[in-house]
Amino acid sequence: MEVSRNAVARIRIKHKPPKPKSTSKQELLDMAKVAEEIAKEHSPEQQLKLPLELDPELKQKQEELAETKPPEAKTKTEEQFIEELQHGARISFAGELMHHLFLQEIGFKELLSCYPYQFGSRYQALDTLGTIFHSINLGFPSIESLKLANAGDPGLLIGQPRAPEKETLQGLFGRLASQEKSPQLIEYFARNLLEKERIEKEVFFIDGHFLPYYGLHVIAKGYYTVRRMPLKGNEIYAVTDLQGRPLFFLTESCEIDLRKYKLGDRQDKRIEKKIIKLEQEKTEKETELQRFETRLSQLPDKISILELLKGRAMNRCDLEKKKLYDLMQCLAFHSRERLVEIFRDCYDDPRDIKQILGMITRRSGLIKLIGDSLVVILDGIDNKKYRKAADKLCHKLNEQEITLIGRLKVKLSFHLNKIRNRKFVPIEGA
Repeated sequence: MEVSRNAVARIRIKHKPPKPKSTSKQELLDMAKVAEEIAKEHSPEQQLKLPLELDPELKQKQEELAETKPPEAKTKTEEQFIEELQHGARISFAGELMHHLFLQEIGFKELLSCYPYQFGSRYQALDTLGTIFHSINLGFPSIESLKLANAGDPGLLIGQPRAPEKETLQGLFGRLASQEKSPQLIEYFARNLLEKERIEKEVFFIDGHFLPYYGLHVIAKGYYTVRRMPLKGNEIYAVTDLQGRPLFFLTESCEIDLRKYKLGDRQDKRIEKKIIKLEQEKTEKETELQRFETRLSQLPDKISILELLKGRAMNRCDLEKKKLYDLMQCLAFHSRERLVEIFRDCYDDPRDIKQILGMITRRSGLIKLIGDSLVVILDGIDNKKYRKAADKLCHKLNEQEITLIGRLKVKLSFHLNKIRNRKFVPIEGA
């Protein structure tokens, strides 16, 4: 039997594979040079260079803003942050900056002026509640879920290099809740909505829901309709208009009856009869209690519930954090509705207008600080209809002269990236 030379070579290689070819020093240097050029081409500075040079609108905007004075830095950290923005960067939440329109219109900074300035603290009330507001818009279901985000990504949304970490945010939020400013904030926000006619004043709906409580605190019980029995918990009231837009939320203990706020000064004979009846029942219960205490003294000693709770006070739940978080949710809802109102002039299909707007406001993009304005270039959109609507929305928002509500005092200028394959493609020609 004849065996080919190739077969013999394969048998030899199987047991003794050839040594890999060693790479020379020059080849390694050439590979490093190619990798460096690829990284440079994909850097934010290079990606910003194309739209700023090829897009006529952005080129003209750059020339206008170059004559304005950049923001002044008060600390070295702010100075470094401003320098980074002047070089340009890519952020994941560029579209979220559009929500600063509503924060500006509603007076978010003035709303939180009731909180005193914390000397020596990097984050103030504006930063804490601003982070929560933007996290709600971005779809984070809770403060705990912020552990999944890099702190540097949402930092620019509050005008800082970094947003507070999850643990830091929880501590700051607890510190704000301890000051018990929520009633003042809720009233200010509700009045502001009414004054700016963001809420229809003709008819209001008051809807109450019971929220069960399963903790160790001994609190008042309420009737839980799902299980059809009384349970420890709190009542949540929502006041909305005919369109379902919330005026405010109110979370209170079951000991509180919201109707008292409206009927406190009104004489009602039905209430007087109830009071008389309750007083009679109270007298009967007191007599029964005396008999029970007499009988109880004859029984062996029992463990007191106070001993079970180990000194923990029997009081109402601390609802301040929930009230503040609900307020931020209310702000987030009205902010989206404000953008929807503007977007209706840019997009004519009511069936998916909110979905398309959400796609735009959650879009990543490039940013660059030029003069006193932060230029935001959203990533391009392939669909021609959505692309045209997004570009029109950017122009309408720029007419509003939006300012970033946060530590960094800069104006915002929104644009859509029109560069494809290193060439400028107009909206009409896309």
